[in-house]
Amino acid sequence: MPRDLFVLRTNFFSSYCGELLAQISHAGKDVVVCADESKGVVDTADFAKVRMGLKSIDRLGLYRHEKSAWLCGDYFLYHVLSSVPDYDYYWLVEPDVYFDFDDISEFLRPLDEVAKDYVVMHYGERRSNWAWYDTVSPYFETVYGGPYPLVRLSKAALHFMLAQRQKLSSEYQKTESGRWPNDEAFTATFLANNKFKCSSFNDLGVGLFATKSSFRTGLPWLREYLVDKPRSNLVYHSALGRDDYIDKLKRHIRMRGRSGDGVDKIVSEYYGKSVLDELKVLEKKSLEVIRNRSEFGK
Repeated sequence: MPRDLFVLRTNFFSSYCGELLAQISHAGKDVVVCADESKGVVDTADFAKVRMGLKSIDRLGLYRHEKSAWLCGDYFLYHVLSSVPDYDYYWLVEPDVYFDFDDISEFLRPLDEVAKDYVVMHYGERRSNWAWYDTVSPYFETVYGGPYPLVRLSKAALHFMLAQRQKLSSEYQKTESGRWPNDEAFTATFLANNKFKCSSFNDLGVGLFATKSSFRTGLPWLREYLVDKPRSNLVYHSALGRDDYIDKLKRHIRMRGRSGDGVDKIVSEYYGKSVLDELKVLEKKSLEVIRNRSEFGK
């Protein structure tokens, strides 16, 4: 059986972080926290920790982007690989991932038999209108992507990626037209174009693990709601606690002008009518701003 190490990528440590790691550990997988400590020490309780900061990024020979911890999730994995190099597969999981299984082994066990270098949700080719397309299109004709909140990478793939990031870092010149590749674009595009075995979790032939609705960016999920409802045997993102959920929902509404399907029912049940009414007012104002912006741009 392959040896897996789960890496929690974070700059904070909440009670849910501990619950998530305990859940994974109980399933027989090793866990470690890789903490971005560029703005202060992160207390990870009794869980092992690998520290990431500006100096450690420099030591690894990586380009120090002003938002490295946000932009480059793969940097966390290189730190762990350098500290703990003897695993077959390295997983990256973020604190807002929720495994909606009675036992997380139902998700993990089938993957023990899968020999892929890179597995991620919603992996595939990306078109030129994708936000990160032009960061990697100068290197390869075909661009790929896959969201980074939950990723499994082989040790061989990680060593290759680190060497490629170091090479790019030594050559990179920051210009107005050139942007540093983010984790998603870099990982998927460089691995796929160098004959590594890449796949979506759903395409492995061992189960349906997520839908476009369950695993998404932008519109969040309320973790309390996911806990209360019947098990779906799916992985969810972005699943947040009560306060964080409302904050992110408001940001989503300001950007999109609406909340999304099923949100009204969740907000009404878990927060009450006054909060729902507040969000409806925000939706109306946000739609007006978006319409005015569109008309101004015509």
